Amino acid sequence: MSAIKAGKKILAVMLSVLAVFVCFEDSKAGNLEYFGSSRGLSLLNSTGFSDTADHWAEASIERAFAMGIMVGERGRFFPERPVSREEALAVLVRMMGNISISSDNRGRPGNPNASAWATPYVDSAFRLGLLDRKENQMDFKSTAKREEVFTWAARALKIAPQSNAGDALFFKDSAEIERERLPYIAALVKKGIIGGWDGSLRPKDLMTRAELAALVDRIKGEKAFNLSMFRGWVNSIDRIGSSDVVYTVRTEDGPVYDLKVIPGKTDFPVIKKGRIYGSGTLKIGDYVEIVAKGNEVLYAEVSNYTVQKVSGELSELRDGRAYIKVDGGNIFTFELPNFPEVYVDGKKAKVEDLLPGVEVTAWAVNDKLYRLEARSFYEPMNQGGFSELPLEGTVKEISVDEGVYEVVVSSRGGEKSLLLSPSDAVLKDGLRVSPSALKPGDKIAVYYGNEGRSVRVEVAKGGRVYRLVKGRISGEIPGEYLLISDVEEFYYGTFRPAEDLLEVRIDGITQVFTEWGRTDIEQLASSYGGSDVYLALAYEGNMPKAVKILVKSGDEYLENGFIEKVRWSTGEMAVGDLEVLFDESTIAVVGNSLVTTDYLEEDAGVFLVANKGASGSKAAIVYQPKFLDPSLKVIKGQVYEIGSDSISLRYKSELKESLWSSEERKTEKLNIYDDAVIVDATLKVPKVISKEELLWDRYEEKYSGKSVYAVLEDGKILAMVIKDGGRDDDTLSIGTLAEKPAVDGRMKLSNMLDYSQFSEKWNKSLSSLELNAGGAVIMEGTELIDVGDLKPGQILYVVRENNNCLFAFVQQ
Repeated sequence: MSAIKAGKKILAVMLSVLAVFVCFEDSKAGNLEYFGSSRGLSLLNSTGFSDTADHWAEASIERAFAMGIMVGERGRFFPERPVSREEALAVLVRMMGNISISSDNRGRPGNPNASAWATPYVDSAFRLGLLDRKENQMDFKSTAKREEVFTWAARALKIAPQSNAGDALFFKDSAEIERERLPYIAALVKKGIIGGWDGSLRPKDLMTRAELAALVDRIKGEKAFNLSMFRGWVNSIDRIGSSDVVYTVRTEDGPVYDLKVIPGKTDFPVIKKGRIYGSGTLKIGDYVEIVAKGNEVLYAEVSNYTVQKVSGELSELRDGRAYIKVDGGNIFTFELPNFPEVYVDGKKAKVEDLLPGVEVTAWAVNDKLYRLEARSFYEPMNQGGFSELPLEGTVKEISVDEGVYEVVVSSRGGEKSLLLSPSDAVLKDGLRVSPSALKPGDKIAVYYGNEGRSVRVEVAKGGRVYRLVKGRISGEIPGEYLLISDVEEFYYGTFRPAEDLLEVRIDGITQVFTEWGRTDIEQLASSYGGSDVYLALAYEGNMPKAVKILVKSGDEYLENGFIEKVRWSTGEMAVGDLEVLFDESTIAVVGNSLVTTDYLEEDAGVFLVANKGASGSKAAIVYQPKFLDPSLKVIKGQVYEIGSDSISLRYKSELKESLWSSEERKTEKLNIYDDAVIVDATLKVPKVISKEELLWDRYEEKYSGKSVYAVLEDGKILAMVIKDGGRDDDTLSIGTLAEKPAVDGRMKLSNMLDYSQFSEKWNKSLSSLELNAGGAVIMEGTELIDVGDLKPGQILYVVRENNNCLFAFVQQ
């Protein structure tokens, strides 16, 4: 993952108060650094504003002042005074950090419609796109209407104007908004930045300084302003040398930051109890929010937080509260928010997935639960054969004898037999059900409790999906089949023509959604006949069956890239250039499994199909591929040394989500499976050699310094290709095998997509490409196969150098 994306992770893990006082090892050399400034020092001369005490916007005013975005006059802020257009534009331009007052600005006549001081800000606002050509002629000295400032703010945020904006706004005075400004204001409303009062927006009212400060406070964390924001505890305060003071802040999710000041020369404002102080007021244990621009600390705000960490048995969840029983019998109770962070054995889960009796660790802030971690790795109650927990696999057979269910589970380690009583907990689709509800083909995870507690079985949400298609509803056989015409198949971010007509089976389990929510499958054809739909298809025998259907709502947008930002509470995500809403109607697929959206992995690559709807752009399909079996790793590096049973590589990179990681200069020793496939591609005709032949090279060293591409399983080399040259010219591609490979290993791929390491996206490049796979490693799942075993129509994920294929992974 790139450093930029890593920096966008949502802050999640709360540390206990005790952790603030623990003596950590000195790690300052690796800490990220931020600095005070002379600007920050100058702000400390302020004694505050005499007219903002107890004002509704007092906190926002203090933050806007601390950032240097808004100032007062003679100790007063004048919160109710209307702002002029030039003042509002100056504030937004300062937020963007793009004001340019050069000699060119000073040497030319000022804007006749703006004050002399404001001319560079107005010019910058026009250059940055906050103003259009018509607005550039307005009187900037006049007071600003709320609708004007909202429009400029939306442009500063680079939010796409919302089409059908009139339908998206439900304010009583929406009709008063100027037509040109309506799409921008609708976009701000959709993002939750503005909301109005008592059902009104008051677009024609004048914007006050207090309202502008509140707007600044609300949008400061948006991506367009490039501000860094993080929360954590002051872990230490140290004096370095004769003058520098370093405040070390350990954040909630682990990273440590050093805030450095030089007393008397640089500092940063500290907001504490509604007043601004210098950094010297910070104490060890203070919980702070830091806002920074570049490497400059704009301000730190001290909050009153009481953090509590409790470990014990989850007693019950009732009436919006969680009850946790700790050793000794005491019960702690905490308020349960709507969206706490919940993990079971490190995997994201929901509150409803937790059952009474499970061991949990809870973090609470001011008596409200923020995070719950549940563990299930306990003794397996004499149900032998389970060496690793949880056991994950697929139900193969189910039988019952005198009320006891025997479930045969097919897993990576072979078949296991599991006994379940009717009282054992089985979770399916979020509900507790009888073991009789398990069916062959269900993917399950088996957990165990302490000392004889019941076995817990979770059935994976959704089901196996073989195709994603779109088409038009052209008819039905009521209750049995839909007829879909003009069918196009989803193929890694594109749609390609498929069948003219497809007969799709439906039943009571088929989920059907429109833009407005879930609808009845029996009403689909009659109410939406002729409409375009998206379908997730499974197969029963040779017959496609619709698992989920979504009626297309508007214009279609296609994108791929990383999930860069997710707001689970509001159902929003950003992928590439698209910001979309998502909910239960979204067809979310991970690998080959239909899942609910909360099972999507953050900061992972996806292919996205979005529709324009009344409420904005909405995710219709989110496909998160799994190109490699999760037990495999692909690496590349340079041969440093060959030992008696291993090979040492340096400059190693690992393939993660189709991105090569940065090279590691340290040397890593890797063991090799006895039956590993090793390809010597340094020869004119690549040749498969044995492990013994490779290890013999410790005496000859002909492979020393050569490049290596390898597949690892459980940390050991399963397959590898040794080649001449560097490792910077490889390309990752997806393609469909157009025909059976030739005897010499030549094969042709069609429908080609190449991955750009620069843009971190899949792009359509060549329509087809002929590859030489004679010396390639071919894998299907975790099995090594011959190139001759490939079949036309199979999709391959390949690592190649120009026309030479190094690795090919068959996609299921």
